Amino acid sequence: MTSTFRSEEMSFCDMYLHADDAFECVNRLGELGICQFKDMNVNMNAFQRHFVSEIRNLEEMERIIRYFTNELKKDEMKYFDESFQEDQAAMSSSLNDMIAKLESREKELKELGSNFEELEKNHNELIELSNVLNKTTTFFEDGVYDVDVINNQSTRQPIYQPINQSTNQPIRYTAGVMPVNRVFGFTRLLYFATRGASFLRTADIDGQIRDPATGDIVNKCVFMVVCSGQQLHSKIRKIAEGFHATLYPCPDNLPERERMMDGVRQRLIDLEMILDRSREQREQTLRIIARNLKSWKVKVVRLKACYHMLNMFRYERGSFVGQCWLPTSYLARVQNLLNVSNDRASNIINPIPSSSLPTYHKSNSFTMAFQAIIDAYGIATYKEVNPAIFSIITFPFLFSVMFGDAGHGLLMLLFALYLCLNQRSLATAAEKNEIFSIVFGGRYMILLMSLFSIYSGFMYNDVFSRSVAFVPSSWKVVYDEQYLEKYSSSMLDPSNKTVFQNAYPFGIDPVWKSSSNQITFTNSYKKKLSIVFGVAQMLLGIFLGLCNHIYFKKYLNIICDFIPMLLFLLSLFGYLTALIIAKWAIFYEGSSFYDCSPNLLIGFINMFLMSYPAPADDKQCDTIWFTGQKELQITLVVVAVVCAVWLLLGKPLILLAVHKYNTTNSGHQRLVEESPSSPSSRIDFGSDVRNRRSSSLADRDSIDVLNSHGSGNRDVLNSHNSATSGELDGISKSRSDSVVVVVGGDDVHHEKFDFGDIMVHQAIHTIEFCLGCISHTASYLRLWALSLAHAQLSEVLWTMVMRIGLKLGAKWVNSVVIFLTFAPFATLTVVILILMEGLSAFLHTLRLHWVEFNSKFYDGNGLPFDPFCFEKIMKNVEG
Repeated sequence: MTSTFRSEEMSFCDMYLHADDAFECVNRLGELGICQFKDMNVNMNAFQRHFVSEIRNLEEMERIIRYFTNELKKDEMKYFDESFQEDQAAMSSSLNDMIAKLESREKELKELGSNFEELEKNHNELIELSNVLNKTTTFFEDGVYDVDVINNQSTRQPIYQPINQSTNQPIRYTAGVMPVNRVFGFTRLLYFATRGASFLRTADIDGQIRDPATGDIVNKCVFMVVCSGQQLHSKIRKIAEGFHATLYPCPDNLPERERMMDGVRQRLIDLEMILDRSREQREQTLRIIARNLKSWKVKVVRLKACYHMLNMFRYERGSFVGQCWLPTSYLARVQNLLNVSNDRASNIINPIPSSSLPTYHKSNSFTMAFQAIIDAYGIATYKEVNPAIFSIITFPFLFSVMFGDAGHGLLMLLFALYLCLNQRSLATAAEKNEIFSIVFGGRYMILLMSLFSIYSGFMYNDVFSRSVAFVPSSWKVVYDEQYLEKYSSSMLDPSNKTVFQNAYPFGIDPVWKSSSNQITFTNSYKKKLSIVFGVAQMLLGIFLGLCNHIYFKKYLNIICDFIPMLLFLLSLFGYLTALIIAKWAIFYEGSSFYDCSPNLLIGFINMFLMSYPAPADDKQCDTIWFTGQKELQITLVVVAVVCAVWLLLGKPLILLAVHKYNTTNSGHQRLVEESPSSPSSRIDFGSDVRNRRSSSLADRDSIDVLNSHGSGNRDVLNSHNSATSGELDGISKSRSDSVVVVVGGDDVHHEKFDFGDIMVHQAIHTIEFCLGCISHTASYLRLWALSLAHAQLSEVLWTMVMRIGLKLGAKWVNSVVIFLTFAPFATLTVVILILMEGLSAFLHTLRLHWVEFNSKFYDGNGLPFDPFCFEKIMKNVEG
């Protein structure tokens, strides 16, 4: 509870590790995942650090692992996700052995791959040659070689002399294989290049050929070109080679082709045997790699992370000296861990003072989503109140006020229950899909939003835009049929006991759905609820600011910020809320004031104008509710004005008076230790120190620990820490007329007192709060606006879609129409009313918490706690 309401108590520590133990200690700290290390070598680049060679070796190992992964994917082989021992996953002593093993496996796999690729290439060439011999034999059998056939099939008269038996030039044959997608271009170019003096035949190769270099399947075909003359034959060969064709010898007599075919068959049989053996050897090697790949990957990632952390340490005299942040509750555990790793007593962790500590909130699967929403606005300043614990209730409740429909909430509930009940099986899918991981991470938030939406839906009596009479209505219709025939509508008077008995026990009476003034009634009701909820949440924020002031001992902020802010809000909008509740309680049916129900808006405006006009109606209803109301309202307006002036001038004038007192009477200026402040206390005694601090942890906590001690001597360390603590004793005085010295841990600031700067900051703060009270109260009316929009969209969808199926045709026709209209009704309900309207309500709720609520107390200028954690690193790597 403490770490949820306020952040964990953090410590800034010096860490001294013996060189022989440093790696093992850092490895164990990574498994614990609770220390955030500070870079002690910010002035050194990556190539000047101690373990640069080890990092380079590990990067080379990462490259080898990527190569193994690609080879496994190429062969469609999955690596085994075997368990491994966490304490053996990173061992610096085996780094050289591991890289040697990986390089050996890489060399072996590359040799096998190159040999297999060469064998597969030869195998493809033999298959292509076999197809060339088979297809060309078919060409010759079809009479392609016949001169008359060639001349008759030529569609144009060639410029060259036709091929005939009287020519002195012999017939030439060019045969080969090329990709099918290149045949068309090859055919056209061949025709124009030879001017029709050649004859081309093609035939697709049976089956598919795999390219050994890329692994892609390539469709190829056999071609054969017949021409006359050596010169033309050479030109055809060059054209074929330009189209990346593979040319093969093709004897023009059948016996020679058959002998060549027999030789090709025998070579194919022998080569296939060699290929099978090579494939088995490669698969065996890949299986060994796949069995160890997960372990190798984890080892390399963890080794690299450890060496990166060690590079943030400073090396001196055989020891590594570093600094880190960690929760104070883990100090003893970390010290024990350092002692357990080795029996040497030189491994030390020692807390030192620091003014800049990161913020760490413990969270679980339930609170994680709410904490993430707050952290998205800003990390809480160290030890200030955490709004996440309150948003667990306020966020889903305000969402439900805008989304209030019990039917839609029920659908959300079913979805949330599915996510919660199957979270173990869905966790793996969430890791692979970023969008689904966001939804899955907020499953408990969706669960609460759905439950609150069901509650609000029953309060509004809205179930898929329909009202449900859980108990009979409190209204009774006493008119007979003759009266209803004469008057199409009639106003029911709640003061008439024969018409209205008493208030509906829960929610809104279902009869309002049938009334013509339903929207007028529900709008008035929801607007008033929005104001009440908004003022209540803003008051909660102001009181949380008081908790911050008390915790940080900012007593001046209590007097000059909290009290005027509270009185200002209560005197205006607190009074308005009281009027709303009083109107509900006093001006009810049957009361003596029922006929004189006042208009709150007009009355609130007249309160500021201090105008109280006489009643203008016949009922002579007085605008004054009770005796002394006029005087009370004037007093509240005066109080609001005084509080605004108080908020503007109180703190600057007090600070000026303190400054003058210290300067005039003692000649010394107060030494103030500054703590993290809330937005309402950014100007403290002296100056706004928080705004002048650096946002970098490395810049804030630059303590040279090496100048005061050696490689782990406890006595020197303790004397150094005692001296440091002596510099930080409470509040002291410095001899200066106009300088404030602020000491906070290791930060020392000398700042001049500037009343103008303080006045400007306080003026901005006053204007923001006073105008914000008005604008933020109006902003809460979005609760009413979104609720109205959701209800009207739901009503339109029911009227335009579902009601058609309920009223159209006879019984059997009506059943078919209901069946047909339900599908679009269900689809539009889920897409528009649940997804789109739900997202809209979620974003508006987010705005109310970030701006209207958090601005009253939340600073949000903290530093996130980012510990060195193997589990987190592995998730990032795998993601």
